[in-house]
Amino acid sequence: MGSAVVVSANTKQLLERAVAKLDVLGHRIAAAEITEAQARKEAQARADAAAYLTSREHVLDRQSVMRQYQARADDALQPWGERAPAPVADESVDEYRVRLVKIVQKRLPEGDEYREMPMRKTQRQSPEAFTNFENEIYPRARAAAGRLDSVAQGEERAITHVDPINGHKSVTFLRRESFVTDFKAPIRYVRGFLTKHGYYNTAGRYLHEKG
Repeated sequence: MGSAVVVSANTKQLLERAVAKLDVLGHRIAAAEITEAQARKEAQARADAAAYLTSREHVLDRQSVMRQYQARADDALQPWGERAPAPVADESVDEYRVRLVKIVQKRLPEGDEYREMPMRKTQRQSPEAFTNFENEIYPRARAAAGRLDSVAQGEERAITHVDPINGHKSVTFLRRESFVTDFKAPIRYVRGFLTKHGYYNTAGRYLHEKG
């Protein structure tokens, strides 16, 4: 007959404790492996990002983004007969955006709520608000070019309109005074009248005899 194995209560408790400790250790090892894998992933991402910043791909992407902002400023300045400047060396995209919008800002009419907006400070404090202001300033500046009060007294400005469909260009001239004033004769004032008896002023007072 086989002999029965009798396990005491103390031994059973010891075995249960050992198993519980093994479970805890297994969970810790698994958590450590997950943390290590995440750290390796993040380190690789940082390395990839650093490599991208020095890559030709990054340079081309940056130039592409800047060209888009330059084209946008060009569109706003085009009716004013101006062009947006190109980015300078080592200028970041954000710095370029601020420089462009400040140029366009100067074309807003006096009293416009966005004319004196501190765009550089806004960009630093709230990029989202800066973008919203950009979206307001560019179309406002373009529209302002067609306003008569945007032309100084005595000056004339040509506005070139480009048809977005066929590219046809037409030119409109803005001037405060009507162009017909250029052809008016100078104003002459009547100071007296000549009669057969002599000269008299406008008040009828005798000046001197004729001849």
